[in-house]
Amino acid sequence: LYGRHTDAQVYDAILDARTPLFVSLARELAKEIAAEGAEMVVGDAAEGYNPIHDAFRLTLNAAVELARAQTGRSIESYDFPLFLPPGPADSRQAVCLALETREREAKRREADAYVELEREVEWSLKQHGKHAFDFEWLRPVRQAPGEYQLPHSPPIYERYGEHLAQAGELDRVIRRDEHLLPIADALREAARG
Repeated sequence: LYGRHTDAQVYDAILDARTPLFVSLARELAKEIAAEGAEMVVGDAAEGYNPIHDAFRLTLNAAVELARAQTGRSIESYDFPLFLPPGPADSRQAVCLALETREREAKRREADAYVELEREVEWSLKQHGKHAFDFEWLRPVRQAPGEYQLPHSPPIYERYGEHLAQAGELDRVIRRDEHLLPIADALREAARG
């Protein structure tokens, strides 16, 4: 289940409206969550910066709902921001993990070694400073399965995709309404069933 698809494969699945892929992943993940007896799940936040992260937040929301239905148990769902300012809007409901020096250094080494995310890491450090990442904030997820609201419109991934398309680096641009909303709708229906 984990690492099964490359970013390029997922990107193409979003562009080609292959909603069954995401529904299948949600169902498979729900079975794993239920089998593990998980009481809490954590995943990327839907921030409008990376459409793959957003698609998987939608997938995880549906999986958690399906696992709750399968088990009859309460399962908490949390997200963590990668691009928006670290920390929650309401810290009373969030879980804050203070990283020790060794953990912070390991986190930074891993980020620096992930060449594909070099621009994102640099941008994040410029925006928030290195000390913003001394903590991991896990925020409770309030969205129902299929709910997809972003802090800005159009999403950053659309604007960046348009820039790359104009530069000849992309043939097609992922769009919220055309590509992500059908995935959200399919996952909403799957979570109901």
